[in-house]
Formats: sequence, structure tokens, C-alpha cells
Amino acid sequence: MFPFGVFISLPIWEKKEKKEGEGKLEASPHIDECRESIYRKIIERYERLIEENEAKSVLELKGLVQPNHAKIEGIANAIKEKRHEYSSETDFSDAASEAVEFISRIRGVQLPVSFWLSFEEIGELGVADSMDKCIMLCSLLRALGSPDAVVFLTKAREVFVGWEFGEKYFLFDAEKNETKKGRKEEMVAQMKGSLIYTFNDKEYVDYSEGD
Repeated sequence: MFPFGVFISLPIWEKKEKKEGEGKLEASPHIDECRESIYRKIIERYERLIEENEAKSVLELKGLVQPNHAKIEGIANAIKEKRHEYSSETDFSDAASEAVEFISRIRGVQLPVSFWLSFEEIGELGVADSMDKCIMLCSLLRALGSPDAVVFLTKAREVFVGWEFGEKYFLFDAEKNETKKGRKEEMVAQMKGSLIYTFNDKEYVDYSEGD
């Protein structure tokens, strides 16, 4: 380590500075293919580093559900404003359906590495994997007044969002963009692989502890 106040000029290799308009590539299927191949190589080379930095504990997963996030509040408020004097007791069912419809319009993608997209990035790109979609929906439902909306994660790496309204339980499958309703116990029993976690911004339950 160099002492403070000592500056040493080291030679740095730099790419030639581009002139305006120089080096720009015309959009074409071939160029897009090349760019995609390069991106794939970058991801393959740094896959382990990305995975290490993106790994989340269960407690950190809990922190990803953020009903008070500005992006989530903005979407929730837009839904609420369509209803005169919004009340979660009377309007939540319709509001939840609209939230599900919003999330369903986000195109599902399977990312090559573990990589978490922020709510802003999901909004910008219009794509997300199943986990990010479920975390965003759970955040929205909590912002709309659901006291019990949770994310379900199974050993088969399936992910769902569940919530109760009235006497019915609803379960959203992000992979299929489908919502089922019925008895909670029956729907959980139909999940592929046993349940390992449920979580929202308030709590998490680890079902794998007894395995």
C-alpha cells in the first residue's frame, strides 16, 4: 500500500478514443447474434462471481418483499385510485386481481445465473423470472392491504404467492400466470415437491428444519 499523499503515475492501456459516429454498428440479426454470444461468454466467465454476490439467505429473501418501496407504492396507488375511497375490506379482491394481471403482463424469463432484478429494472425491461415476479406481486398485495400474502418456495424450485380473502385462499403460479382458489391445505398439497419456505416482509417460516 502506498503512503497517503504519494501519487505514482502508472502507464494505462486505453482503447483509442472514438470520434463522433465512429464505431457504431448497424442493427442487424447478425450483429444481435454476435452481441448475444459475447454477453453469454461474459456471463459464463463470471458466473461463479455473480452467483456469490447474488446469493441470498432466507432472512435476506424476506427483505426483498417491500410494500413501502416507491415503485410498489406507485403501482398500488394507481390501482387504489380507480376505486372511490379504497378500502382493503371491500375493494381488495378486485385490486388483487388487477395486481395479478399487472404481474402476468411481465414476460417470464429463465436467467442463466442467479440474478435479482430490482422493481425498477423489472419495470424498465418488462421481464423477470418467477421468483422476482412473485416477490413483486407479494409486495403489491401487501401494499394493497393483504395481511397474509406470502411467497411459497418448494424443493422443486417452484414459487407461488398465496393470500386469503373472505373464506377463500388464492394461489398464484408465476410460471403459468395462473391463479387458483380453494382450500389452502389442498393447494399446498398439490405443489410439486415439499414446501421449504414461506416468507413476506414481516416473517418467514423454514419448513426444511424438520427434514
